[in-house]
Amino acid sequence: MPGESVQTAGELRAQLVARGARWSVSEHLADGERVPRPSLGLEPGVNLTPAAEAGTVDLRALVGHPSGNPHLTRRRAAHGLLTDVDAAAAGAEAEAGVAVPAGPSRWTGGRAGAGPG
Repeated sequence: MPGESVQTAGELRAQLVARGARWSVSEHLADGERVPRPSLGLEPGVNLTPAAEAGTVDLRALVGHPSGNPHLTRRRAAHGLLTDVDAAAAGAEAEAGVAVPAGPSRWTGGRAGAGPG
């Protein structure tokens, strides 16, 4: 339905049937009732820049540093977002393994220090 604008629940139901859709409009909406269009939370053009007008985003400036989460750091390194030094440090950390705190968990039945199995 891209490019088409349905106005009522009845129009939407008819288009869904015509296209063989596997979902339907909520039964509590009468055929003549307008299709609800929830707010996006922003007024277009006021504080929201259309994608066609937005500049590029420099991900390296936003997340181009190691994270406290070693998994995120490895993903950032894998996508080339870290400097060579940071990526090397992330690789060394991955080879050393990730420390898992010994404490009660659902796998140990509440016994601290007991591993899975």
